[in-house]
Amino acid sequence: MAKTWIRAAAVKQRYGDISEQTLWRWVKKPGTTFPQPVMRLGVRYWDEAELDRFDAALVEDSKRQVA
Repeated sequence: MAKTWIRAAAVKQRYGDISEQTLWRWVKKPGTTFPQPVMRLGVRYWDEAELDRFDAALVEDSKRQVA
């Protein structure tokens, strides 16, 4: 199955139209679990499946905190 790569604009929209600064912080924060982009010709791309796994992990973490 081919990977689906999405650009920064789509990632920002996916997380509630966050700013470029917020996305940069998420990527650069030490110890972060936010997926790292792949650079191609100066353009950042994220593997959509990695973002899906990140989202699923957040949901699981929140469920554990509530329980």
